[in-house]
Amino acid sequence: IDAFKSTLAAASDADLLLIVLDASDSQVEEEYQTVLQVLEETKADLSKSLIVLNKWDYFDQDSNGMAISRQFNDGRASDRQFSSEQASNEQPSEQQSNDRQFSGEQASNEQPSEQQSNDRQAKLVTQGQLLLKFPEGIKVSAKNQTGFEELFLKISQKLFGYKENYEIPLENAEIVQQIRKKGIILKEEWRENTVFLEARLNESEKERFAKYLV
Repeated sequence: IDAFKSTLAAASDADLLLIVLDASDSQVEEEYQTVLQVLEETKADLSKSLIVLNKWDYFDQDSNGMAISRQFNDGRASDRQFSSEQASNEQPSEQQSNDRQFSGEQASNEQPSEQQSNDRQAKLVTQGQLLLKFPEGIKVSAKNQTGFEELFLKISQKLFGYKENYEIPLENAEIVQQIRKKGIILKEEWRENTVFLEARLNESEKERFAKYLV
């Protein structure tokens, strides 16, 4: 932990902290508390942090590592339904009969075992607990490259805030330069009595200039 603290010595000056947790780890909550303790000791501003739940694909796999959604929703049921409708109109050939028999045996062998059912139930419970513990957590899978669009959006919003409109009286025109230094001005219009701005500011700066919001 001492080496970890040394690595995070600059955390107190960071504009944004990404706390990446292993969603598949049974000790994830304990590890999160350890991270919080270290960050607090380094005087890091936790309001500038985002929680990322990596390995979210873990909840889509059974105990053998097979994709649950594929195992139960890969279209076999639809194929069998189509075959049944087709059979009412056509007499099956010997080969078709053999194929359907093989398909039925295969489907029987692929029924989930009691252990697999228990594993999936346990994962559902764990998944629900994580969603309750980390309601703002961003769910990603580095393995499957999913969830990163949302992550990039949250990073942008955290750093630069949401796009807002501001209208500043000309007698307070110095505010325009202050907003320019603290955020990003997307649009600027000097009007007869005011300056209209479309800008992005983080939450703390947005509160500072809240009276100019329109």
